Amino acid sequence: MSITAFLKKKISKIKKRFDVQKVPMMMQKDLETMAYLNKI
Repeated sequence: MSITAFLKKKISKIKKRFDVQKVPMMMQKDLETMAYLNKI
């Protein structure tokens, strides 16, 4: 599975699970995690 497909699935799950206000924070954490993984 490609990273973009994985993230899209994750984002849709997050949107269902959390209210909209929390989504940007989750996205920020995901982006930080991706950036960290790319450094390794």
